[in-house]
Amino acid sequence: MTSSYIAFSEAEGDGQIVAERFVNWIEERVIIGGRGDDLSSSSVDLVGRFWLGRLGPKDFVTLPDERGDRLEPCAIGLRLRPATFHHMRFRVEAKLVLWRRSKSEGKRELPWKWDKVPDPPVTTTIDMVPVMGETIHGKTELTEALRKASAEDGLEAEFRVRISGQYARSPLRSPILPALGARL
Repeated sequence: MTSSYIAFSEAEGDGQIVAERFVNWIEERVIIGGRGDDLSSSSVDLVGRFWLGRLGPKDFVTLPDERGDRLEPCAIGLRLRPATFHHMRFRVEAKLVLWRRSKSEGKRELPWKWDKVPDPPVTTTIDMVPVMGETIHGKTELTEALRKASAEDGLEAEFRVRISGQYARSPLRSPILPALGARL
């Protein structure tokens, strides 16, 4: 068993190593706390508790309110701008965790409890051709994983890939500059 403990030292460079380890530890704790990685259940509403990587239901997120949609996302977006783009094929993996709400037992002030329902990662291959527009990938796999985890119908997820910009090939356009937009 190796120890990550660093003995006291005034040697040059040791302070930097200790500071980096401390910052890495703080970063890890913030990420774990923001996602709820180390919890399997909760007695408080999760909407305000977990904020990192949390996606809300689209129907709930799009309701008009004083906060606006920016605090409760229902999608995560990535934008890629490759130097060249002709045909791309890559694999995407989604790690899903659902929280199932049920009646709490014995606590009037806390009528609900939430239990974490982890689901195995869902992997799909995205095959992209340089044609303008949006395509949907992995919807069947993601929706089935959500159905299995929740034991309910009605939850859906998908990978959306949108090709935009001047590099996309369409019957009316020729490739000039690369621009690939990917929305997950």
